[in-house]
Amino acid sequence: FAEMDGYTAEARAGDILNSAGIDESYHFGLMKEVAPGKKVRVLLAQALFAEPDILLLDEPTNNLDVETIDALIDAMNEFNGGIVVVTHDQRLIENCDCELWVVEKQSVTKWTAGFDDYKASLLREMEERMDKEASERQQKLEEAAAVRAEKLAQLAARLKK
Repeated sequence: FAEMDGYTAEARAGDILNSAGIDESYHFGLMKEVAPGKKVRVLLAQALFAEPDILLLDEPTNNLDVETIDALIDAMNEFNGGIVVVTHDQRLIENCDCELWVVEKQSVTKWTAGFDDYKASLLREMEERMDKEASERQQKLEEAAAVRAEKLAQLAARLKK
């Protein structure tokens, strides 16, 4: 029991719950008594209590209020293990002490230039793709117009005969 820190477990759990913003009045209650917005914090505290080497979080900010997102960011920044986060939440990315890895087109790339540079890169790619598509559409329109003009010329020539 002592080897597993059993004597300090309750105090450690209380500290983790407090740092997650869970009022002490809820520490010994039932989960159904906890407000919906705070349940995610309790679950995060539960995960942190286990002292895992790594956390895997998939879109952890979905349906969270700003206060809970701030608590999550603080917990992530204080965590002493590895964290893999799948997110589209710009605020989470910008406020966490993290490395940015981009998963797209069946590859994974470490992005060292920062999130703002990544956004700018995405915008450049989108603009280039849109310009290319617009150019291709214009070329198809011009080709169709040339075919139509040729047919009209042939029809006009037949009508003259």
